Amino acid sequence: MLSGNELTTLPDGIGNLTKLENLSLMSNQFSLFPEAICNLLDLKILDLDDNQLTMLPDSIGNLQLLITLDLNDNQLTHLPETIRNLTQLKRLFLHGNDDLGIPKEILGPTWLETIKEDTNISAALAADILRFYFRTFEEVTRSLNEAKIILVGQGAVGKSSLVKRLVYGGFDEAEPMTEGIDIVPWTLALDDDKGPVQLNIWDFGGQEIMHATHQFFLTQRSLYLLVLDARKGANESNIQYWLEVIQSYAGGSPVIIVVNKSDEHAMPLDERRLQIDYKDILQGIIPTSAKTGVGINTLKAAISEQLSQMSHIRDEVPRSYFIVKQALQTSARDNDFVTQVQYEEICSSAGVVERQDQRLLLRFLHDLGNVLNFDDPADPYNLRDTNILNPEWVTGGVYKILNDRELLQAGGILDRAATQRILGSDPRYPPERHDFIIDMMRKFELCFDFPDATDQRLLVPELLNPNEPYLDWDTTHTLNFQYAYTVLPGGILPRFIVRMNDALTEPPVYWRSGVLLEIEGNPVMVRADANGNRIFIAVDGSVTSRRRALTVIRNCLKAIHASIPSLVVKERVPMPDDASILVDYEHLLLLEEKQQSTYWPEGAGDEYEVQGLLNGIEDPDQRKDERDRRQDIGNPNKKLRETEKIVEAEDPPTLDSPSLLKTLVVVVGLVIALVITVTGLAKLFDDSIPAALLLAALAVLFLYVLILYIGLATGRIDQRTFRRLSFHILDKVALRNHANANRNGD
Repeated sequence: MLSGNELTTLPDGIGNLTKLENLSLMSNQFSLFPEAICNLLDLKILDLDDNQLTMLPDSIGNLQLLITLDLNDNQLTHLPETIRNLTQLKRLFLHGNDDLGIPKEILGPTWLETIKEDTNISAALAADILRFYFRTFEEVTRSLNEAKIILVGQGAVGKSSLVKRLVYGGFDEAEPMTEGIDIVPWTLALDDDKGPVQLNIWDFGGQEIMHATHQFFLTQRSLYLLVLDARKGANESNIQYWLEVIQSYAGGSPVIIVVNKSDEHAMPLDERRLQIDYKDILQGIIPTSAKTGVGINTLKAAISEQLSQMSHIRDEVPRSYFIVKQALQTSARDNDFVTQVQYEEICSSAGVVERQDQRLLLRFLHDLGNVLNFDDPADPYNLRDTNILNPEWVTGGVYKILNDRELLQAGGILDRAATQRILGSDPRYPPERHDFIIDMMRKFELCFDFPDATDQRLLVPELLNPNEPYLDWDTTHTLNFQYAYTVLPGGILPRFIVRMNDALTEPPVYWRSGVLLEIEGNPVMVRADANGNRIFIAVDGSVTSRRRALTVIRNCLKAIHASIPSLVVKERVPMPDDASILVDYEHLLLLEEKQQSTYWPEGAGDEYEVQGLLNGIEDPDQRKDERDRRQDIGNPNKKLRETEKIVEAEDPPTLDSPSLLKTLVVVVGLVIALVITVTGLAKLFDDSIPAALLLAALAVLFLYVLILYIGLATGRIDQRTFRRLSFHILDKVALRNHANANRNGD
């Protein structure tokens, strides 16, 4: 490992290390690729992240065993054709090489994003990235010229009126409040003299109930307009809340604060403080009036300026991609969804015939926000049949349910009759699509099934009664824990209730911001304080088992936090004899690492044992494993291990795959053995059964398994489905065997 040494060259002798498998040269000063590396024919991992490389040599193609190549944050201008010879390459990281012109949607997650704790984010396949890159040379391309503008803010601040003024130059005094998301196209000329761009303006409804779903659409590489009502105070407008939410979900995406209705009232803002606190994202504060048009031209100019600085808008994309995109957008005018078969037909007619290209294009369009797609073989929901959707159709159905007054009065209990009543009156949501909308809500963690009424009765925690019930809880002797947020995003606690619904008490006790659970016999209370931006946890019961219960809670919240890219949250440990005194969990870990045995917290009357505090909330071995995991992130061997896992998970099944051949041999062998057994029993008890008939049955079963295997090898079914269906055959044969034996009195 030679990382972080400001190296500019390597000795040629490094090429003699022919058995070397892992070479990390990240964070150095290489401007020329050390060609001696290309003699390391056993190399599997090559990390040149954060250097100054402008090109790769043709000899890169010699590294036939390479499976991970990290070239993030260099200055590459092109890739050699020989890189396509790296047939074992599974993960290729090229982020931060803007001159390559590969959209982020194609590059996929960064290395750090793929190893983020408690997420299942997979790196983009290297073959997909290279397929896209070289396709731009093999066919005519055109500039993407497309971007996404997202309007957020409280309800009734005039977001829809602002859109109408920006796009159409008009104003409607009776503009209805947006219920869901309105997506409005807008063509705008930018300041870069490269022609107009097509903008998709996403206008979000501001009702509080909808905040929980915003997280699924607040994407990076978008321009945000935070719209305020000048007649309301800064606190009432929740400025900090919205800026923190955007920063949490959309990383460094630029934000313009638009103070609407400024013709009616002057809104005092501490602009300097906002610019200091949010210097990385806040690009300006502009007073406007959608009613009179005041400030609209200034806002347009600011939008144009910001978009001109977003280089990805001009990414070059194969012309065939545009043909498919336009065909889908045309279809969306009359159809809110198309099937996979219809999508494949559209692609084929545009010249996108390879299945991998069709999948890659679909992911690209999904990330751009043109369509919604859930083509995930491991998805437990029924979302694959209708996997290309008009986003407004999906969100419209979900918001119809969330905004239903009767459902709110029913405490969020949703049954089949209620679903039919809410959606049935709209012809856009025929009965056969109701289950799809409900599955979308499940995927968004907006609801869960009651255990005794699967698919018939659900609970939507966002619609629970906001009033906390009287709870006779004494937290002076419980195991306590806290989470402190800069801003507590709406929906975290309801999502937690959905995830932990298997641990609900009997009868269940929950309200919109809290829940009682039972884990390993330990009563648990979890509640949120939105005003204080806190989540409180109290675990009662056995001292020996409540620590494990707390671990379950923390793991669940950790997974939810990991789904919010830049969320700022701190874990706090209350002192066992005074819960009002809190110590930062990370600080305790640091003290332990520095081998400091005791600590005197501010406000405490005595000092505490550091390990005693930590051991009180978690098992020491668990803490050691977590420390090792964190240290492992910077270890180059981590990339090899993670890559090998992904290779195993992502490699498409082929006829020469040893594991699949083994499965086939085992399944077919068991089928033959069972059929022979059944045949023998049948002949024993009924000699009139023709042998030819039994042999035909054997042939049919063998052919069935063979068809399943061919489907697996061609990618039509996944390995899990193959095994499930195969062993389903065995179950049926075994049951038939059992039935025959019973009929014959055995």
